Amino acid sequence: MAKYCLNCGAELAQGSKFCTSCGANFEGKTVEKTQTEYQTQQPSQPPVYTPMGQPPRKSNKKLMAVVAILVVAIVVVAAVVLILFVGGSSGNFVGTWIGTSGGTVGTFQFNSDGTFMSSSGGTSMPGTYEIKDGILVLNITGQTATAHYSFSNNYRTLTLTPITPSGDVIVLTKQ
Repeated sequence: MAKYCLNCGAELAQGSKFCTSCGANFEGKTVEKTQTEYQTQQPSQPPVYTPMGQPPRKSNKKLMAVVAILVVAIVVVAAVVLILFVGGSSGNFVGTWIGTSGGTVGTFQFNSDGTFMSSSGGTSMPGTYEIKDGILVLNITGQTATAHYSFSNNYRTLTLTPITPSGDVIVLTKQ
């Protein structure tokens, strides 16, 4: 009669101390039965074996879910930063704007290099502009004007509320 491994049920080579199928040490612990008898007593699922000294692997589903949540959070934070800080940058001013203030029609041409040209009633005045602490600062021929600004209409409408010198609200439309 053949001898079989108690661990995996494989037939054992005569005289060996370890199972050649699963590596189990079976010194003196074997089953002497026919293969048919042994197979009828085996469970339907084979046992799961792990290498010695290593714990069984855990599922990575929780880790992957945490990583996915972190990635989504980073993307949302980046989008908010872009909208708040880049969306209000001087890049949105670049272009030609036409508007009225106190019944006078005027044109502003803002350039990407921080310069602009203001034209109204046949008079043109060059100047520079910058955004400082969320306020538009205009320098025109040695004079400084400041204004709160807001964009609307998908950055097609610009509203300027003068701080210094005080004046009428200016609503500009991008051309």
